[in-house]
Amino acid sequence: MTGAASTDNPAIQLLDMGIAHERARLYFPRSAMNQKFSPYNVVNNLRITAAGLTVDTLESFTEPGAPTILYDLQPNLILRSLSFGDIFPSIHERLRPIHHLPTLDQERARLSASITILPAHP
Repeated sequence: MTGAASTDNPAIQLLDMGIAHERARLYFPRSAMNQKFSPYNVVNNLRITAAGLTVDTLESFTEPGAPTILYDLQPNLILRSLSFGDIFPSIHERLRPIHHLPTLDQERARLSASITILPAHP
């Protein structure tokens, strides 16, 4: 993979990266933890295989251990499964009563239903 997706907003356009040849744009929802403590989440790792696409997102920049969420997508980009990285559940459960976060099951259901797939930008 090379290049940067084009955007109509010059303030967020990545420069000097070449043109991307994208098929779609995927937006992964922010976890409740991320919404409380970080301005955004980021793709931490991306793996493409014959079985599909695996993406993990980094959900906190302030918590030690890098809590991540792993999305396993089929080749047609439909979600196959969602799992929390090793440290995510313990951090989430520690913060949940203090910051009124949803349960892990509620969070998994909300995140699973909230992936946005858009066609490639012209």
